[in-house]
Amino acid sequence: MCRETVNSLSGYFAILSFLSGFISIPFIVNSAGNFLFLILGCISVGVAIAFVYLSAYLHILLLDSPKIVRAIILARIVLGIVMSLTPLISGPLPPLSVVRIIITIWVGWYLIKQCHLVSLKLKLQQRSHAGVRH
Repeated sequence: MCRETVNSLSGYFAILSFLSGFISIPFIVNSAGNFLFLILGCISVGVAIAFVYLSAYLHILLLDSPKIVRAIILARIVLGIVMSLTPLISGPLPPLSVVRIIITIWVGWYLIKQCHLVSLKLKLQQRSHAGVRH
């Protein structure tokens, strides 16, 4: 069942863009010479920018290039897992990191599923409108 619309999904991507940017700040500012943290922070900023792009052009992307949408979401899932695992560098994984991993996977799965359903719905609407014209 498709619960979402293009507008609601665009809103989610806008919110996630802000959160991705916010999450990247400690990785960049507090990298303390750790090149891995700096790279992860910069990649997170890139994903935040990609989510802004998704938010702005989601309707077009879901019709023409749904694989791009899925790839960006998958990139965010992988990045979120890697960023949540960074505490392992200095010791055991805190419970909060495990919670972040679970939430990252759950939100990513939900977005992939809903984007796929909305994409199918948009394509059906486009075909039905094209059939009416002819």
